[in-house]
Amino acid sequence: MIDGVPAGGLNSINPNDIESIEVLKDAASAAIYGSRAANGVILVTTKKGVRGKTKVNLDAYTGVQTAWRQLDLLNRDQYIAYGTDLQTNANAAIPQRFSDLGAFANVDTDWQDEMFRTAPIQDYNLSISGGNDNTVFNVSGGYFKQEGIMLGTDFERVSFRTNTSFKLGRVNIGQTLTVAYTNQNNEPFTGGRSQLEHMIKSVPYIPVRDASRAGGFRGPDRVDGSDAENPVLNAVLRKNRSQNTKLLGTAYAEVDIFAGLKYKFQVGLDMNYFTNNQFSPSFNAGDFSVAPNAVVSQSRNTFVSPLLTNQLSFNRTFGRHTIDALAVVERQTSVFTSQDGGGQNSITNDVQVLGVFNNLPLVAANQNLP
Repeated sequence: MIDGVPAGGLNSINPNDIESIEVLKDAASAAIYGSRAANGVILVTTKKGVRGKTKVNLDAYTGVQTAWRQLDLLNRDQYIAYGTDLQTNANAAIPQRFSDLGAFANVDTDWQDEMFRTAPIQDYNLSISGGNDNTVFNVSGGYFKQEGIMLGTDFERVSFRTNTSFKLGRVNIGQTLTVAYTNQNNEPFTGGRSQLEHMIKSVPYIPVRDASRAGGFRGPDRVDGSDAENPVLNAVLRKNRSQNTKLLGTAYAEVDIFAGLKYKFQVGLDMNYFTNNQFSPSFNAGDFSVAPNAVVSQSRNTFVSPLLTNQLSFNRTFGRHTIDALAVVERQTSVFTSQDGGGQNSITNDVQVLGVFNNLPLVAANQNLP
């Protein structure tokens, strides 16, 4: 729940804009939010204006990040010795390459060093707030960018938020609006394995790059007795980028009917437009890492969810007794639309546009209506 609207996508909200986070886990929350409150309700409230002089606040930082710890993996000689003992004890064949490394004789690759890096991070936030007895406002904008400590990952967010309220006699009106755009390069998940698993299982005598191979990278062959993929190849050649635009807004009017009794009407809107683009070129890095065709796929998702809320509250103290009651009638609908497409190209790796690819095996569209 963000500013009174049931919504997800919390990573689109600038943490600098959050005033408070509250967790509800009681019968009252279940009465209001129904089955959605089975595991509790998280209430996120963004910052509001404060009466007083107009204040301008700038918050900025930049820095770097590194992996604080790496696993102690076997080097080339240790790997061959361990593999030889393991296969011998299991009465299994020793990989052919172990007895003749050939061109790999002087290779000793540390796959963690190849994949982990010192990554910059930066965050900038500007806010303007103030108000008087009848009007308060808070306007803010933020920019955040983080390169991942693992090659091939990053995250970027641009956000804008405005929050205003006005008092007109016994009536309070106001609005909140959050607009955010995120751009993320995701970790590739290939062969049913994460990049970390590929790092752990990669053969240390295999070089990272091989100019004689299509694509310029190297992976193991059958004579190596291992099928781990080259994680650097996955990070550099395979693209998996997600972009999301989120709009979350509310407008409300609250009336003081008489002492302790208030009526509030609120409309809200949660809207997301999400795209994911994936591309993998043709390459040949080894027996277990061959792609004869360039492959492209794209997903587009649109989510629109309006909200109407009628709320009547009564809070009054009579001597030693207090009555606190709340009645809510709420209606929320949603429309979700998705489109997915994919294709292959056997001619070139330079074209990464879905429209010019052939052999489109994945074309689908669906809608979930209220």
